[in-house]
Amino acid sequence: MWHDARFSNMKALLAIVVLTILLGVFLFWRRGRSVAANPEVEEPVVRVVSAEDAARRALCLLAVRFRGDIEQLLVSIKETRPDIFKESIQDFQGTDNKLKEKLKRDGLWASLSNNERKLLEKPLGSFSEQDLINVAWRAEALLVSLWALGKHSEIPSYDAQAADAAPALFENLRFPDSVSDYISKAVLRPEAEISKARNLAELWHWRARTTELQVKGDNYNLPPGLTIPQILAMTSEKAKEDGLFVPIRNDFPAFGKAYAELTEEEWSIMQSIAMERHYALNWLCGFASDWDKVRTDT
Repeated sequence: MWHDARFSNMKALLAIVVLTILLGVFLFWRRGRSVAANPEVEEPVVRVVSAEDAARRALCLLAVRFRGDIEQLLVSIKETRPDIFKESIQDFQGTDNKLKEKLKRDGLWASLSNNERKLLEKPLGSFSEQDLINVAWRAEALLVSLWALGKHSEIPSYDAQAADAAPALFENLRFPDSVSDYISKAVLRPEAEISKARNLAELWHWRARTTELQVKGDNYNLPPGLTIPQILAMTSEKAKEDGLFVPIRNDFPAFGKAYAELTEEEWSIMQSIAMERHYALNWLCGFASDWDKVRTDT
């Protein structure tokens, strides 16, 4: 997954947005996948992954985060003390070796995705800027995974980054002494609760993509008499009725103002938060078995 503050080309999403509108603004966040929801029938609960698989995934994300932390430290050293950069790599080599040895010894190496394994196999100090950005944003997926496993009480609001909203959680993250016990004793929240969280993540991701298309000025081919602001107002009102949030000026609330008033930087933050959480929750809800190939259609 790629995170960038620039507005990328999203023309491929145009058909999805229009289809969502035509199928019913009020019901789109209740969809399990990109299909029409019947207003009279409650959406069936999706089948989430096993607690054991969720625990393995959380530990894999944790391992990637630990490696990312080392890489961030090395970047800082390279910028401030280039004279000791090579020495620092040698100092961290033992820690990195122990991490990989633990993953292999505890059977987690095979649970890493192909992209994660490639990252961990890179020489210390060789992460690209994009690698660092992507790994840092995985904090959102990690928090969602720990929440699903009951290790954290709530998913933060969608204008709050995980590490900022739950500093104690991230400061105290440690690999369990017994990985086998951690996995065998894992318990997931009820499927209905995880499914509801997935739907909410999809809703916020949809709002981010709507802004992107608006900024690009694409021709939406909307139904006669409907405008994007009207659709957003109706969606926001339905969200309020469902107790999801209190709208601001007929729009989603973000950083204390209406979503439409976000700066490009603020939008980029919220887009990344929503995308990462949506990604993790789609995986938890069984939308893909391969962590590297999870779709986040809206």
